[in-house]
Amino acid sequence: METGLFIACAALTAACALIAVYFMKAFREKTYDRAAILKTAAGLCFLMIGVLFAAGMCGDKRFAWLVAAGLAFGVLGDLLLAIRFICPAQHDRFFVSGALSFAVGHWLYIYAMLTKYSVSFPVVLTVGIVGLAAAATYVKSKKADAGRLMVFGSVYMAMVVAMGAVSISAATVSVGAATLLFAVGGVMFPISDSILSAYSFGPDKHFGLNIGVHATYYLAQICIAWSLAFV
Repeated sequence: METGLFIACAALTAACALIAVYFMKAFREKTYDRAAILKTAAGLCFLMIGVLFAAGMCGDKRFAWLVAAGLAFGVLGDLLLAIRFICPAQHDRFFVSGALSFAVGHWLYIYAMLTKYSVSFPVVLTVGIVGLAAAATYVKSKKADAGRLMVFGSVYMAMVVAMGAVSISAATVSVGAATLLFAVGGVMFPISDSILSAYSFGPDKHFGLNIGVHATYYLAQICIAWSLAFV
């Protein structure tokens, strides 16, 4: 059964990567309705990985379903962020709605980690401060200006960095495949969102930035989903 589960999840991982490539192609061609469908489909792939491991071999069901719920809010956030390009007049509304969905997902990740693993709060604080400083420096270097969304964006980025800091601390205290995979996801998320901030609110609209956003994002979610295989 475990072999079949691993094969299924490996196939879903490959499907997620392939669909993501087609999503980026559709986005570059500005066929935003098709891009939204493909982006949602890619998200459903990493969600299914999490659900299959949560329902199957994961030993801690409570932790697993909290993480799976976080993945689900990520899929919803993906859809809302994609819709902002279909409805440009409502761009900020869908951007904020998508970010709020992701914020709920990050809160679920943090809650799941804190209730299962021991963490070192000095490590969390140190990593959090360094992470926020690095994110702020990068976004500022790209001359990004979120305008009226600055406060909201700053609070959101603090939550993303906090999730990364908690996951890194858990990996240093409870070393194992599950915590290490989760920590990789925790590091990739603030990198992805920093690039997204620069791309969305800065003058540089080079498509390479968008590729960077989604490459790091899908790596983050897939690593978090796969971490459930080793809990």
